[in-house]
Amino acid sequence: AVGAYDWGSAEIYLIRVDDGRALRLTKKVRGKSMPAWNPDGMRIAVASGEKRDVGIVLLSGIQPYLGRLFDSREIDAFQRTADTRGPVPAAQ
Repeated sequence: AVGAYDWGSAEIYLIRVDDGRALRLTKKVRGKSMPAWNPDGMRIAVASGEKRDVGIVLLSGIQPYLGRLFDSREIDAFQRTADTRGPVPAAQ
């Protein structure tokens, strides 16, 4: 899970490390950043808000999105072209 700007709005994306496929997880929730997975892999904590009004939001119901991300037939997932992909990092 990563935070990225999409058309001027901070959004959270799920990205496959092996091939770079990405799927937007959030839409128009103000000021999102720093996603962190819950140890059980079922939720993502995200800092949300602006200026002095900042809090933590828990995103749940992630499993259907992971299914879509790993389904090669899914048309809403972004696919990077092979020439823009870097090598997959080695497990440590």
